[in-house]
Amino acid sequence: MKPRTALFAAAIGLGLLFYVIMPRLRQSDCDTRSITMPNGTSFSAEIADTTPKRIVGLSHRRTLPEHSGMLFLFDQPGIYPFWMKGTLIPLDIVWLSDKQVVDRTSLGPEQGPNIPSYTPKQIADTVIEMNRGEAEKFHLTIGSHVTWADCQK
Repeated sequence: MKPRTALFAAAIGLGLLFYVIMPRLRQSDCDTRSITMPNGTSFSAEIADTTPKRIVGLSHRRTLPEHSGMLFLFDQPGIYPFWMKGTLIPLDIVWLSDKQVVDRTSLGPEQGPNIPSYTPKQIADTVIEMNRGEAEKFHLTIGSHVTWADCQK
């Protein structure tokens, strides 16, 4: 193969590679958020922004790394109850409205046929699940604020 032909083929190959990979890289930026907690700690959250992702949540996981969890994004504010069916680790659940804490609780893991759920006292548009004890460590109290950047698709 002539050097110019090989260079041209390599350029085409790299172009196709970036054409295929770059949209996936951009999409993966939307799969997690870095949340800044009231005490300044950075927290990594997987995004649950569809009904199937919200239903599965953190269930069936045996561990959850420290300073990580799941951010449930809802299309509109509402009362969103949570339960621990299939969840193997104890969690703190924090409800937010406009990135301000409106309620929080610690749950599970629960077993048996009658698994209780927790219904927040306030309307929320977002929920964060994290390892039990982290909400207190991060100073997540009613009225405190968290921040994160929205996804740029």
